[in-house]
Amino acid sequence: PRDHSRMMVLSRKNNSIEHKHFYDFIDYLNPGDCLILNDTRVLPARMYGVKKDTGAIVEFLLLNNLGNDRWETITGPGKKAKVDAEFTFGDGILKAEVLEVVEEGNRLIHFEYEGIFEEILDQLGQMPLPPCFQAIFCPLAAFHYIFPLIFPIKFLNYRITYSFFL
Repeated sequence: PRDHSRMMVLSRKNNSIEHKHFYDFIDYLNPGDCLILNDTRVLPARMYGVKKDTGAIVEFLLLNNLGNDRWETITGPGKKAKVDAEFTFGDGILKAEVLEVVEEGNRLIHFEYEGIFEEILDQLGQMPLPPCFQAIFCPLAAFHYIFPLIFPIKFLNYRITYSFFL
């Protein structure tokens, strides 16, 4: 089970390191502590488009939603995503056109689609994990799986709050 994942505990008092399991985290809480749960939803912002004229595969990483179906993106390879280049994603359910090259070589992209953009991203996109996380999984990113561990905390004079970011 996920709550059996390994947890490294660093003590500030004596600079010691202990190797525990995640279900042991409750042993490190003190009465009056506040446990903050992160309920962040990561946008599946990495997609691969097919260039209309050549069939080249280009990676798009969505950075900033500028409104009106326009996004600032990182593209790779960027030389294949010149101004006016057109791309399709998912057999054409999403289309994109490069509007301009902006600072640092990022691209301003306009998307065309039918439906709800976030649902299309859920279908076509991938989580943009940096290389250092591709082999490491942080169990705090899916806190819902440890509800049986957290539920008793409410009755032990601890406070629980949530942080929400979309």
